[in-house]
Amino acid sequence: MHVGQEDLAVEEARRMLGPAPFIGLSIRTVEQAAAAPLALLDYVGIGGVYSTMSKTSGKSPIGLDGLRKVVQVLRGRIGNFPTCGIAGITLRMPSR
Repeated sequence: MHVGQEDLAVEEARRMLGPAPFIGLSIRTVEQAAAAPLALLDYVGIGGVYSTMSKTSGKSPIGLDGLRKVVQVLRGRIGNFPTCGIAGITLRMPSR
């Protein structure tokens, strides 16, 4: 299950699902990273890193710098916590 900041609370999702299912949380700011209940989560999705056509939130993308800052806060809290960037990430082939 993946929840956003304005969805079901992580604590409630974990209570309902128990310890086995994976639960992830969307995070876009260092403040959210500092407050996230990491002990109840299996991963976090960070972003939107880039803009995307599939979902319009009205929020500006955080870019690679924002991604780095959020990851730094999470790693400072719990080491190698599983993270992934979300939104607008595509494969770029190197130019020849």
